[in-house]
Amino acid sequence: MVFTGASIERSVRGLSVSKVELTEFATTLWDRDDNRNATGDLLLDVGNYAGTTNTDQSPNNLFTKVSNSLLNGATYQSFLKLMDNYNPYTKQLETTSAEEDAEENDFIDAIMETRVMTYTLNFLINKGT
Repeated sequence: MVFTGASIERSVRGLSVSKVELTEFATTLWDRDDNRNATGDLLLDVGNYAGTTNTDQSPNNLFTKVSNSLLNGATYQSFLKLMDNYNPYTKQLETTSAEEDAEENDFIDAIMETRVMTYTLNFLINKGT
């Protein structure tokens, strides 16, 4: 469900959240995000507009700089291991190995240990989900 404008206060399976609570929740998530990048950690090259084609028109990589300090965190390290786990061709059958399953579980464990996810889980529990 998407919350917009006047419809921001809704009940979803017994979960009632006001616009003020959502605003406070989002602000707290931002404050607790120990993994977010700082100014200068990332440099992007947005490249060329692709138009109606489904091909990359940019001659350069999107990320021209990613700081090592950003990539050394547990969540980023476990996320990077997932990069070769998926087939980019949607019409081809994908199989996974036990190693890939373990990498996925490691990533989920890593993000669940962050202050953002701990706070989110507690927020949802306290709201009675």
